[in-house]
Amino acid sequence: EDFFETKVGIVTNLENNKIKMKEIDKYGNFYKDSEIYLDEIQLLAVKNYRLEL
Repeated sequence: EDFFETKVGIVTNLENNKIKMKEIDKYGNFYKDSEIYLDEIQLLAVKNYRLEL
């Protein structure tokens, strides 16, 4: 399946059915903040997560 868009970054917030993240460019630098609604996600891979209660 072809995916419309790929984003790589650090999740900064998860609420109101959306993910807020700082995107990382191909050089490993943060370059913009994004918001993605959960119903727009086709495939989500998570690595090295930490749960804070």
